[in-house]
Amino acid sequence: MRMGLFVAALLQMICACNTTSEPPEAPPDETTTAPAATARPSPSASLDCPRVLPTGSFEALFASGERCGEVLGPAALLSRAEGLSAGRREVFLDGASHGLEAPDDLNAWFAALEDLDPSDRRYFHDGALRAYTEAAGGDPGRVVPWATDYAHRAGMRDPYNGVRIGLQRAQGYSLPTAIRLAARYPDSWWPALYEELGWRAGDELDRRGEDPGALVKLVPEPAKCAFAHGAIRGLTQVNLPRQAEDWAPVLEVMERLPDRCTPQMWRGVAWALLISLDEHPGVAEASLDALAEADGAREARIALDHLRARANGPTPIWANP
Repeated sequence: MRMGLFVAALLQMICACNTTSEPPEAPPDETTTAPAATARPSPSASLDCPRVLPTGSFEALFASGERCGEVLGPAALLSRAEGLSAGRREVFLDGASHGLEAPDDLNAWFAALEDLDPSDRRYFHDGALRAYTEAAGGDPGRVVPWATDYAHRAGMRDPYNGVRIGLQRAQGYSLPTAIRLAARYPDSWWPALYEELGWRAGDELDRRGEDPGALVKLVPEPAKCAFAHGAIRGLTQVNLPRQAEDWAPVLEVMERLPDRCTPQMWRGVAWALLISLDEHPGVAEASLDALAEADGAREARIALDHLRARANGPTPIWANP
């Protein structure tokens, strides 16, 4: 019990920066389209991009990256990330990709990225795809041809990573609407899209009360386990401060999701721990100590080890176990 209390206190410290003082954005109008472009932030907005990046939680560093992405170009963002550890640099640049706007001139955009290391370039490609998808309201009639052409020109395997985030941000305020809209995309895109929509359902469960167990019934059958994976990933991250002693909120939602998706759900737990706690050696594993083996602690540990290995390069977050 003492170890559980210690880990709980440590998780509270790690997650202390999870909230910000910024008010939540008001949901957009109920629509599946959006203006073709968004306004560029004013130069004064750069005051929100810290010159000294926070040393606290994943969430604080990610939010700083997003604010910097709104006002800085690729070279300045990479300069701002200098000195960060590999893991924290990845978090910052991922956040920055969430703040970029869609490029007006693709030729100039690709030229600006041409000399970047491919491991850095991907964040800017994902950001451009996310921004276009979000500005288009996630409308597949606009997004699919544009994103497919972009990915081809950029030499990307697929455009899913940016598009999934853009769809979630554009339509996630109404998850039933977003779930129906995602079904209009090619089915090869579904795992990425529905995993991200599941994440939002889990992340906002306590605030919006839309039960993932009810929402999953709206998801096409082949994508249900991707949605369940995302829901448990989001819910785990939200509940991290108390999970050293109590996994009940996560386990209760698991019970309402399809049994056949159990391996994917434990992989969602592993992803949440990896994203939020991997900079703190041993804490991810310790947070699983309150789980009985029958509850899935073994499955979560195996998935965590597998994700850490990733011997053949980064594993897409929506990939099947």
